[in-house]
Amino acid sequence: MNDLKSLIAAPATAFPKLSPTLRKKQLEALRYIELISTQANIPVSSWDIMNVFRDTKNKGRVITDRSSINRRLFEAHEATAKGNKKSLAAGILSRKDDIIQLLNSPIEDLRVEVLETRTALSRCRSSRSIAAKQNRINNLSAQITTLSADIENWYKQIAKVVIGGHWQFKTVKNGNIEFITTNDVVIFEKNSKARVDIQINMGIYLVKLNMHSWRLTVCPFKNNLMANNRVIHPYVPWSGDATDGNNVCFGNAYDSFETARSKKDLAQMMTILINTLNTYSSVEGPHESIQQFKDSEFMGLTAEAKRYYGVFDAPSDEAVEALLADLEGTNVKTTTNQLAGSITKYNERNGLDHNGEPEEYDDDDYEEDEEDEGYF
Repeated sequence: MNDLKSLIAAPATAFPKLSPTLRKKQLEALRYIELISTQANIPVSSWDIMNVFRDTKNKGRVITDRSSINRRLFEAHEATAKGNKKSLAAGILSRKDDIIQLLNSPIEDLRVEVLETRTALSRCRSSRSIAAKQNRINNLSAQITTLSADIENWYKQIAKVVIGGHWQFKTVKNGNIEFITTNDVVIFEKNSKARVDIQINMGIYLVKLNMHSWRLTVCPFKNNLMANNRVIHPYVPWSGDATDGNNVCFGNAYDSFETARSKKDLAQMMTILINTLNTYSSVEGPHESIQQFKDSEFMGLTAEAKRYYGVFDAPSDEAVEALLADLEGTNVKTTTNQLAGSITKYNERNGLDHNGEPEEYDDDDYEEDEEDEGYF
């Protein structure tokens, strides 16, 4: 295998004919590729590393010059990104109708609230209550007007975020546009002097953008870690609120993020966010150090992630037995007597015998019946 992870894990297998000294240089080059790609937020897990960074002068090796590695990395990323953008654009375009429908859902919710408020207004007697209700209706109507006018723009903003490659559109729910990270978030700290070399996979995160306030929050989603039962990322505290999420500490990127937010530039906001999530610095005031995540609590899949991926917990034997007992109960069971009585009544109404066949009459009986009815 020529993927980066396999090469780093087994350098002796990857470079069997090299001396220990040359093999060490190859491993250092591979670790630098890992470092710079993580810093640049460039996913290389699926790349053929031996092909992208091949040493044209020495067969079976990767280049070791760092400037050359940087150039190859960004050239390959640009070439890959062009193909990915076309594919992502086709994907998001095919979902346009569904996304537009989802974007309209908050508007429908607001319209329902307007109707409910108008009903409440009709029952009001005091001038203060009437004024409050009318003010609420006006505010809701203004939100409806604003959101309705921005539907197409919202779709374009979502498309731009998705085509960037770092985020997948999930849904629109409760007035929030939801995204999940395309790849696992990875943070690291490397300090050779302090003999620190830590890299941690933080999992997939869920991000929610409120369509009214433009507040951006982060929630755990898949295979995240929690340090000291209070932090799901060095820059994201966790209050346990999966509905609303939690604010992000952007550090030095705060001003840039707020500028993008004031301009309602969703793509730029999400770019700053993904860079923040994939970055760690001990001097940037993290809520918890990276060391705290080494042996931290593994969160697995959240309930929302289980629904998204179609993963469900196996029910207990007790729950299964309870369901079977309930289904066998009188509430859902038609008794034999009830069924037999229903069949008998049906047959009588339709002139059928007990076998469901048409009843046979003697000719004399039939004629007497007709005389009785006055036909002759």
